[in-house]
Amino acid sequence: ASSNYSYLMICHSSKFKEYAQLKLDIFAAFTNNHRVTIVKRGKHKRAMFTTGGHPEFELYRKDYYDSENVKHVKYHHLDRLTMKSLAFWFGDDGGRSSNKGLKIFTNDFTRSEVEMICKWFKDRHNIVCWPVRSNWESKKEQWATFFSSQTSRDFAEMILPWLHPVLRYKLEGVYTKDPQRLY
Repeated sequence: ASSNYSYLMICHSSKFKEYAQLKLDIFAAFTNNHRVTIVKRGKHKRAMFTTGGHPEFELYRKDYYDSENVKHVKYHHLDRLTMKSLAFWFGDDGGRSSNKGLKIFTNDFTRSEVEMICKWFKDRHNIVCWPVRSNWESKKEQWATFFSSQTSRDFAEMILPWLHPVLRYKLEGVYTKDPQRLY
C-alpha cells in the first residue's frame, strides 16, 4: 500500500459512530486505525476514518471515474450489488420521500444513468422507481431515484436484515409489515 494509490475516506455524523465503526471493521485490512475518530468540522462533529492508499481502491477508482474525475455508474456496477450492499447504499444516501415511499440520492449521476438504475431495479427486483430532479436550486442537474410507495415496502423488506440498526429510522412509516423489527 502506498500514498500513490487511491484511498477511502468514510465520514458520517458523530451520531452514527457505530455505523462508521462497522465500515472500519470491514476495511480493517486497509488501515492501521482500529477506532473511528470524532472530528469537529465547524459546528458539526463527524465520525470518520481513512484507509491507506491501495491498488484495490485504484482499480475501483479507474472503473467508476472518467479521466476528468467524474463518477459514472454502469450496468455491470449494479449487477455487483448484493442485498447487503444495497442496504449500505440506502443507509448512506437514502431516506423517505413525501409520497410515503423511499428515495436514494443519486446526485452524482446523469439522468440517463439514473434511468438505467431504475431499469436495473425493475429488471432485477421488480422494484418500480423513477428519476426526479433533486436540487432545484443548483445550476447543475442532480437526480434522485424515487421508489413507488408499494415497491418501497418491498425494497424495505429486502434490505431490512442488512440495514444497520441506527439507520432503520429511515424506514419508519414505510416498512409496516412488522414495525417492531425496526428497533
